[in-house]
Amino acid sequence: MTTHTPAPALDSDLLTTDQAAELIGGVTRRTLQNWAATGRGPKRVRIGPRLVRYRADDIQEWLTNQYI
Repeated sequence: MTTHTPAPALDSDLLTTDQAAELIGGVTRRTLQNWAATGRGPKRVRIGPRLVRYRADDIQEWLTNQYI
């Protein structure tokens, strides 16, 4: 008998760019897009060619590392 292992579910905390911007502290969507284009900002998850999401944990980690 073959057992089927279900695919892992996507994290329920995947945030849109707007949600991530708000969580960071009110930066704009455009700021996040500029950071991504220049290799800065929190890690992103590319879902498709034009669909990007952010994990809340990655944002929190990135924010923690921004202290000066």
